[in-house]
Amino acid sequence: LRAVLDAVPDQIIVLDRDLRVQSVTHPAPGFDTPTLRGTPALDLVHPDDRPRVLELLRAVIDEGRTAQYELRAASPLPDGSHAVWASRAAPLVRDGVRTGAVVSSRDVTERVIAERERLEAVEHLERARRLESIGLLAGGIAHDFNNLLAGVLGNAALALADLPADSPVRERVEQSARAA
Repeated sequence: LRAVLDAVPDQIIVLDRDLRVQSVTHPAPGFDTPTLRGTPALDLVHPDDRPRVLELLRAVIDEGRTAQYELRAASPLPDGSHAVWASRAAPLVRDGVRTGAVVSSRDVTERVIAERERLEAVEHLERARRLESIGLLAGGIAHDFNNLLAGVLGNAALALADLPADSPVRERVEQSARAA
C-alpha cells in the first residue's frame, strides 16, 4: 500500500479523530513525516481558512461525509503569498468505526495564479474596450458638432457676401464666423 501511495502525485494525509496528522505522503518542502506526526492539521492551514476547514473535517469524521475544498497553507512562500491546495477528505473507517479522515491534497497554486492573471487580463481588456467606445463616441460627437459648425460658417459666409460693408449686422455675422 505504501508503494501505491508514494506513486500517487497528490499529498495524502491521514488524520485521527482529533485532527492530528498520523501520516503523510509527499510532505510540503520544509516538512517530513516524523516532524508532522502528531501535529494538529489545522496548524498547517492559513488562519483565515481554519474555521471552514475545521467544520468540513468535523463533518467528515462525525457524520461520515466527504468534502471537497480549497485552502491556503499556513506557511508563506518566499514571495509572501500562500500555496493553495485543492483537497478531498473522506472518513477513515476501521472495524465499522470512523477513526479519522484521509485527505488527498494537490498543490493548485499555479492554476490559481494563472486564473487570477487571466481574470486581470480580461478586466484590462474590458476596460480598454470601454475606453475605445468612449473615444468613438467622443469622435462621433465631435464630427457631428463639426458638421453643425460647417453649416454656421457656410451661412455666415453667404450672409457676409450679401451684406453691404456698412451694414449694422455685419459685425455680428463676422463675430459668429470667427467663433465657429
